[in-house]
Amino acid sequence: MQERSGWQNTIVSEHYASKVEAEQNSDNYVSKRFYHDPIFLSLINGSGVGRSVGLDLGCGDMYLANEVRRAIPQSEIIGMDFPTMIGQRVSELGPQVYPVAADATRIPLSNESVDFVYSSLLLHWVENHDVVLSEVYRVLKPSGSFIGSTVHPNYFKRGVSVSDDGGETYHFQPNNLTQPDVMSVMLSENIGPINYFRRTAESYLEALQKNGFINCAAQAPTTQVLEGDLWHSVLRKHVTHPRFLFMMGTKHS
Repeated sequence: MQERSGWQNTIVSEHYASKVEAEQNSDNYVSKRFYHDPIFLSLINGSGVGRSVGLDLGCGDMYLANEVRRAIPQSEIIGMDFPTMIGQRVSELGPQVYPVAADATRIPLSNESVDFVYSSLLLHWVENHDVVLSEVYRVLKPSGSFIGSTVHPNYFKRGVSVSDDGGETYHFQPNNLTQPDVMSVMLSENIGPINYFRRTAESYLEALQKNGFINCAAQAPTTQVLEGDLWHSVLRKHVTHPRFLFMMGTKHS
């Protein structure tokens, strides 16, 4: 079982293997839960939100929605994703966490109705990210904040899937990629090389500014920023090469 490899501590490996479904990819799970998520949550916590309404855009199984709700006890979190994603993967919800089945390009919320929006690893799945960011800006209240993340653009390779020296498979990136191609992979049960829309960090910042956001910034921290030992080979692999890109913007007051 591949989930048992790469760990320094066999007790940790046994615990991890018992918690992860057999079809899950070890690298993806570890890098998201123990690298991406702590950084992403710290950005949300540092954005100045208090008693407020938040939107988790592309919520998947609602894991982060529950975590944000615990970190900001007075908040209400709306988790939004495609019906298939929520229906198949939604976990047990905490109080004041509400799932909504919808398309990120047509958010079914009123203008200026939420205090903050966060979107974890969504935008590289979306063909027209401008439309999504325009919708985010529309539903945000004045001075509301947006925090987003994508897989780092340098993590992609164009052409056929290849492996680096560590054996990690990069994601297939054909030039004629279409949204239906991406959706077919998202909704499949297969784990493996995945089709993403590859964009530069600069293009994401330009899109935020184009849609009216101010105080726009992007960062690509490596696992060096994490507290404690890098106890898995996946985390050690990203000490010098970031796997994720994080971006922030604020709506005008």
